[in-house]
Amino acid sequence: MEYLFLKLWIKENKSALFGLQFDKIYQFEDRYFFSFYKHNKTLTVSLFPNDSLCFIDNIQLNDRLRQNSFINIISNHLKYSKISHIEIGKNDRIVEIFSQKINIYGDLIQYKLTFEFINHYENIILSHYDKDKDKWIIIDSHRKISFSENRYRQILPNNEYVYPPPLNKPDIFEISYKDFKEMLLRENPQNWRDFLKLFSGAPSFLCLYFQNEPVDELWKRIQQMKGIIENAEYKIYLITKKNYFSLSPVRKVILENIEQEFTTINEAFVYFYYKNIIQKKLDSHKETLLRDIDKQIRKIQIGLNKKRDAYSELEREQEWKHKAELLKANYHKLKLGMKVVKVIDYFVPEMPTISIPINERLSPEKNMNLYFKKYKKAKSGRKKLSEQIVKDEKGLKLLYEKKKLIQNITEYSAILDYVKHKESVPRKQKKRLFKRFYIDENWDIYIGRNNTENDILTTKFASPDDWFFHTKMYHGAHIIIRNKKKKEELPNFIKLWAAQLAAYQSKAKHSSHVPIDYTQIRYTSKPKGSQPGYIIYKNYKTIYVEPVNPQIIKKEIEAFRKSCE
Repeated sequence: MEYLFLKLWIKENKSALFGLQFDKIYQFEDRYFFSFYKHNKTLTVSLFPNDSLCFIDNIQLNDRLRQNSFINIISNHLKYSKISHIEIGKNDRIVEIFSQKINIYGDLIQYKLTFEFINHYENIILSHYDKDKDKWIIIDSHRKISFSENRYRQILPNNEYVYPPPLNKPDIFEISYKDFKEMLLRENPQNWRDFLKLFSGAPSFLCLYFQNEPVDELWKRIQQMKGIIENAEYKIYLITKKNYFSLSPVRKVILENIEQEFTTINEAFVYFYYKNIIQKKLDSHKETLLRDIDKQIRKIQIGLNKKRDAYSELEREQEWKHKAELLKANYHKLKLGMKVVKVIDYFVPEMPTISIPINERLSPEKNMNLYFKKYKKAKSGRKKLSEQIVKDEKGLKLLYEKKKLIQNITEYSAILDYVKHKESVPRKQKKRLFKRFYIDENWDIYIGRNNTENDILTTKFASPDDWFFHTKMYHGAHIIIRNKKKKEELPNFIKLWAAQLAAYQSKAKHSSHVPIDYTQIRYTSKPKGSQPGYIIYKNYKTIYVEPVNPQIIKKEIEAFRKSCE
């Protein structure tokens, strides 16, 4: 959602949210629902890409909504905390809800629930205020960002919350006339996209005034809108044009482009959410389901065509028997190297002479048996193949009926039953590649068991933040430490386990004081055309260890996990 409308939504609803106590929190897909103690309203937050927003709704929470570790963490902190105030970032789509509560020790705990509605980087972050450090410290977030992903700003638990880099553009409603005119004359934007690059907070409905408007006239329009917005003398209009949705506080556009009129921003957000976002999600689910159905239809149709062709061949059952008996009766005429044999058909009253094709490379006996085999196959296969054809035809009919039902679905709740069923269908278990040692929620160790697995493990499976271990001078397995939470520091005891495994799973298994190189995956590469299992690496360090049997390492890991319980 655009900055202007988020700002107006906060201005409109901050008094309604003030003093409310957080109660239960749920998640469904990319939406979060915040309920309030002794209050029938729900704060809905949608992180739908490029259309993220928040609004107050009267939604009924049901069993489709789920909880996870992130939800449990923020629920434990926010429950019963009272909302003290709401803010929006300067020139950026960041909504902040501040709340506070008294803990069991009588201390005041302050929280900040941040909704970042920035395109492609949508996020929800909970942080608490640390009085000693005078900083907001992150508790948890919907989306985590590590140092490798963003060197300027990391979103990780226990890190300080840092705002995104400032836009360094003047606000379109705050800039002076002189600066506005100078900027347009200097930059000379040729289209709406170029104009947007010059200012922050420019709502999309301004594009309706941008075309063919002189600078002075455009400035006048902007100031008129600024006055309307500041004095709250507006209604909100939903504009639709060629699947383009936008909100406008001014009824300027061609009448057929105006779909709906609202008296409050929240009403507009609710309508926009269900009309635009939910419709997009409905269309996306329908497209995925229909694509899967078409794939199944094509697969069955190809098989059905083959079965029908085979059935047509099997319908020649009597023909094969007829020719087999004639070859048997005229066995003395068959010679190796013949392509055709002419025989008298004794089974027909006229007894005509007919030609029977035979294989020149086969002996007379094998040619005769070939026709008998075709006859027996046709006799036994017709019934079975007929049953399969009927079954496939029924399956196709059901798929076409299902396709028609999905095409006619208009309600999002109806499509969820199909999506839920699709997700619940068990998939065939694939054989697990690599040997795995689970350590905790942060770390795993994986071992490649051959050159092919080594290649896949290091070049495809591992991520840039994972760690690679290998013996320095000997052939051996690739050992990968999976860095699941993208931690910056690798614990020494895990490093030792991986090195000991690398030593044991190598040609130096029976040696002592084995050198092991280790580095992060981002510093490894595979030369083009090299043999499986061969990679090169840089920025590595070397440690010397004794080889240790994996069973011993496994017991040490189990002991470590028990000590953490």
